[in-house]
Amino acid sequence: GGSAPAYLNAANEVLVDRFLKRQIPWNAISGLLEKLLAQHQVVPANSLETILSVDREAREEAKLA
Repeated sequence: GGSAPAYLNAANEVLVDRFLKRQIPWNAISGLLEKLLAQHQVVPANSLETILSVDREAREEAKLA
């Protein structure tokens, strides 16, 4: 709940893009998503600003994962 779905979606998009660019193997995506989501501090998703902030955070973290 909360910000987790937005975080998961954004991180997944970046990881799939990294796979398509041959930067990571396909079978690494699920493990990286699990690791990233476990580190995410879930907050209430009560505003567009919050969701956009979580989206940016997830994308940056997924680029470095």
